[in-house]
Amino acid sequence: HLSNSSDIPMTLERIPGETAFQKMIDAPQQLTIPAQRTVPVRIRRLGGQITTPQSGRLAYRVTNFLVAPEQELEVTLPVEIVIQPAK
Repeated sequence: HLSNSSDIPMTLERIPGETAFQKMIDAPQQLTIPAQRTVPVRIRRLGGQITTPQSGRLAYRVTNFLVAPEQELEVTLPVEIVIQPAK
């Protein structure tokens, strides 16, 4: 889940990455988080066997927050993948 405690909705756009972690998951390319809300984020594992928890980071650009003229805010989200057996 991602939370937005501000009074402004946030629009995030994923920054492409080439790490092994980023290649093993499927994460949203774009997210919108309404003001004062929490939204679920679905991250799926791509092919390959994963038997232990995996940690990594996903980089996003907040397209409606500027930190300087024509420079959008960049955020890094920590992610941990824990594989659970199917029920």
